[in-house]
Amino acid sequence: MKPFIEASSNSDFMPFQQSIVVYIDRESLISAWDLPGSVNNLQVIQNNIGNKINSALGFQVNVQNNLLSSVQSLQITASVMILGFIVISLPVFFMAWYTGTTVSDVSFNSRRREIGLLATKGFSTGQISRIFLFETILTGVVGSLLGVLLGFFLTPSSRLPPMESNLTRTQ
Repeated sequence: MKPFIEASSNSDFMPFQQSIVVYIDRESLISAWDLPGSVNNLQVIQNNIGNKINSALGFQVNVQNNLLSSVQSLQITASVMILGFIVISLPVFFMAWYTGTTVSDVSFNSRRREIGLLATKGFSTGQISRIFLFETILTGVVGSLLGVLLGFFLTPSSRLPPMESNLTRTQ
C-alpha cells in the first residue's frame, strides 16, 4: 500500500533524512461524485500536516502527496469523457430535431384537408394546434418507452445473472 503523504527533511544542509509516513481514511475525503471537492480536501489535509510537522520539528519539511495526483488525473479523465459525450451527442440531437421537424412538416402538409375541415366545423386555431401538440407528445412518449424497453432487452448485459463475490458466496 502506497502512503498518502511522505514528509522528509531533505535539505542540502541537513546530514540526515527523516521520513514520516501518514495514512488517512480515503472514504471520508474522496468522493467520485465530487472530484474538485476531493482535491480541495486532500490539499487542506496536506497543508495541515505540513504545518503541524513544521511547527513540531522547527524546520521546513517537504510534504509529498501520493494521492493528490491520482485524483487530479481522474478529474481530468472525467472532464474529457464529459466533453466527448457532448461532442458525440450534439450531432445526434440535431439530427433528431431535423428529422422531427421534417416529419411534422410532412404530416401537416398531408393533413391540410383535415385541418381545413376542422376549421370549417368551427374549431379554432388554438384547438387544432392542441390536437397536433397532443398527437406529437403522445407519439414521443410511446416512442421513448419503446426505445428504452427495446434497448434494455437487446443489451446483452441486462440478461446476465448478477456476479457473486467471494465474500457473499455460501459453501
